[in-house]
Amino acid sequence: MNLVLSGKSIIFFIISLLLLISNAESKTVERVAAVVNNKIITLSALNAAIEMKQIAHKEPAEAKDENTIRKETLWELIDRNLLINEAERFGMANVSDTEITEALTEVKKEFSSEVKFTKALERWGMDIEEFKSQLREQIISVMFVNQRLRFFVRISEEDIKKFYNGNLSRFNNKTIDEVRGEIEALLTERETAKKLEEYIKKLRSKAEIKINVQY
Repeated sequence: MNLVLSGKSIIFFIISLLLLISNAESKTVERVAAVVNNKIITLSALNAAIEMKQIAHKEPAEAKDENTIRKETLWELIDRNLLINEAERFGMANVSDTEITEALTEVKKEFSSEVKFTKALERWGMDIEEFKSQLREQIISVMFVNQRLRFFVRISEEDIKKFYNGNLSRFNNKTIDEVRGEIEALLTERETAKKLEEYIKKLRSKAEIKINVQY
């Protein structure tokens, strides 16, 4: 699972927004890529997520084959839906219009013009309100992970010292005090990702998931 969310990095937050666009309802009848607890992920939503991943340069230099990318992206969309369900269950699904507007502004920066952004929406079969709905759900998923998982991560001084002493070459002779914040942030991300993976596994085991596309 490649869902790693950062509450401190706006760059990563934007990428996660681009990565996890899902459940768009096309104006025409289209193929269903997957169903998660009776909630549909459309084929156009999957194609949009793949394209946005490429725009955000999320993929490493050594390009993965198309089937691998499609499979990974679809599971990212499925996992997002599972997190949304949890957020709703815990009453953590409130997002303001201001937050959505700010997120939309950041996403548009990935396009060279408003026209190209509009054409992308048309290509995916979405209008602006549908896209805002996707942003709203992504914000909810990030907030949920931050509040239910990241909030409880604690990095000890021993962990920081151990990482520093084991990675001296990467710090260019900086003292541990100079890089303490960097190390703590990195270890927090790793621990959050670990907890998230475990959490998602539990959610998957209880969910009703049907995949309708071939890789």
